[in-house]
Amino acid sequence: ITVPPHLSAQYMMQWNVSYQRQLSKDLLVTVNYMGNATRHIWGSTDVNYSVGSIAGASTSNTNARRLTNLSNSTTGGYYGEIQQTDDGANAEYHGMFLTLRKRISHNYSAQANYTWSHCVGSWDFAGELAGTVYQNPLNRATGERGNCGFDHRQTFNVSFVASSPGIGGPLAKAITGGWQFSPLVGFGTGNPIQLTDGGKDISLSGQLLDRPEVILPEQVYPAQKTLAEYFNPAAFQCNGSNATCTVNTGLFGNLGRNAVYGPGYINFDAALSRSFTMRERWKLNVRADFFNMLNHANWGNPGTSITTSSTFGVISSFGSPRIIQMSAKVFF
Repeated sequence: ITVPPHLSAQYMMQWNVSYQRQLSKDLLVTVNYMGNATRHIWGSTDVNYSVGSIAGASTSNTNARRLTNLSNSTTGGYYGEIQQTDDGANAEYHGMFLTLRKRISHNYSAQANYTWSHCVGSWDFAGELAGTVYQNPLNRATGERGNCGFDHRQTFNVSFVASSPGIGGPLAKAITGGWQFSPLVGFGTGNPIQLTDGGKDISLSGQLLDRPEVILPEQVYPAQKTLAEYFNPAAFQCNGSNATCTVNTGLFGNLGRNAVYGPGYINFDAALSRSFTMRERWKLNVRADFFNMLNHANWGNPGTSITTSSTFGVISSFGSPRIIQMSAKVFF
């Protein structure tokens, strides 16, 4: 592992514009645009990669094709991967945020948020500088330029807090009043997923980060996404017309980084709570929390390895089911 002595410092530039308008005494609408640009994101690359264009290249002579060995076979053969910190990655983010907020009145408050955003970069800083991160160590600028790993194009959330004033006579009001109900509804698009050749060295570069080749770019997603076929497996093949993924072609796949998106989500949570004052110094708080109250089966991400045909494009996992927790606390 080598770290250059004069790495450029990572930095971010931010800019934003906001417009607010009060529609009534307790209703406020806000429109925000926010952008940022991150420069010199630190990553890592193998500066002693294997050259795949040499005659007789195969996975059995990966180290013999590394740059140090080709330069000096006497001493260069002692070196395998040389991971070097790379400070050349960049990223940009643009987002629009819409908020409608009703301040508390008539025993309730509410807020709705909608976000449309897009983040593009050549690497997502992951905190580790000791591993390869690029499919092709010689093509970071264009080969790795793609959607950020945390890119969620659209999200929508609505929250509501209502307090019951109580009904009926003194006893009934003491029982029915003071309850607080807080639902939270969320919708969102999926995050990017990285399709791979399953760690096979099709490109003969020794990086083991090859991505597939797109052969049907207009048919990546089927007309109806299902658990058995979230994306179309026939739209991809291993690099260089290598349909069986058994031939080391020495070519890289043309699929971009994080080019395919996984399933979105729908979630409905809620909480019901009430505080009872028993004596001046004693108080009882009861609360019930409902997570995924509708027990909606949010799909997990599909299989991403083209070499595992039985799971490629298949969804076999789901998000958390309905969870209910109840608690009672005594404060004194």
